[in-house]
Amino acid sequence: MAAPIIDIEGVTKRYSDHLAVDQLSLTIMRSEFFALLGESGCGKTTLLRLMAGFETPDSGRVVIDGQDMAGVPPHRRPVNMMFQSYALFPHLSVADNVAFGLKMEGVPRQQRATRVAEALALVDLRGLEDRKPAALSGGQRQRVALARALVKQPKVLLLDEPLAALDKGLRERTQVELATLQDRLGITFVMVTHDQDEALAIACRIAVMQDGRIAQLGTPVDVYERPVSRFVAGFIGTSTQLSGRIRRSSDGATLLDCDALASTLYLAPGVESPGFDVGAEVSLMLRPEVLRLTTTRPAIANAVPGTVEAVVFLGDRTLYHVRSDAGLVLKVTTANHIGWSDRAISWDDRVWVSWSDDAGVVVAA
Repeated sequence: MAAPIIDIEGVTKRYSDHLAVDQLSLTIMRSEFFALLGESGCGKTTLLRLMAGFETPDSGRVVIDGQDMAGVPPHRRPVNMMFQSYALFPHLSVADNVAFGLKMEGVPRQQRATRVAEALALVDLRGLEDRKPAALSGGQRQRVALARALVKQPKVLLLDEPLAALDKGLRERTQVELATLQDRLGITFVMVTHDQDEALAIACRIAVMQDGRIAQLGTPVDVYERPVSRFVAGFIGTSTQLSGRIRRSSDGATLLDCDALASTLYLAPGVESPGFDVGAEVSLMLRPEVLRLTTTRPAIANAVPGTVEAVVFLGDRTLYHVRSDAGLVLKVTTANHIGWSDRAISWDDRVWVSWSDDAGVVVAA
């Protein structure tokens, strides 16, 4: 087990009448790629700035590598921060931008040159040392900012929406490069993002934030497949949420009376979270990939009829919006094993949407 490198202990931060971080506690492990994920205004960037030293907590402690950071200025902390805007100096060359922090610290010229060369090699920018930021692509500027953050050899690298300015294709390639680089260097990366796909793709653990608190903390698989609340289930990925009441059948099976579908749904043992009593109002979360779409009723208990009202081609898969006969829209995805024009189900078709009794997750309504 890795040792902790960051301990956030009961931290609160308020701006006037806005509570940005609310008595939050969190431990981040050494050499971990950690993501703070949430909507705008949830407190994730404030928390990152508290780690960096650009903000001071109203209460609580920020401990980094065993040292309480109270009163320690940003430039004295064992962290470095890569800003969303990159904040490159337009009048300086790539090499001078990367070397700037080392120069401010008084690192000798030859040592600076060696470390800059190493940092630029890490991010594959050799040969561009003399260019100015204006002569670089967006991806290259992002790499310069990353090299500048890494050249000081921090114990923790803080990244504020590091890929937000990149186009989709470059962002996906850079995600892989970031994860590979972090694994090779062994530095703790803490990344703020509002992009759930980005967090799921590259983080070891994710803290999903809501209103200044952590709504769920876990691996990407945990937060996607086992959300602990309706908010997390709705924020991470796409899902259909079915509200209903828990009851038991005469043979002891767990059932969900779902008014929105005008039907009774069957729940396998383990799908129902502990602590829900008979009569409890709950929500069954179903991911679109666990739902099946057929033109005839399948031999399965959980099946509802409906009509296809939208078909969305997504390249490797197709998303269907099916309005059930009771009026609720269910979202179903199918893999595109055959050509788009050869698909068996289309707009206005009558279909059945079905799922196994262990396919969903029950959370509080």
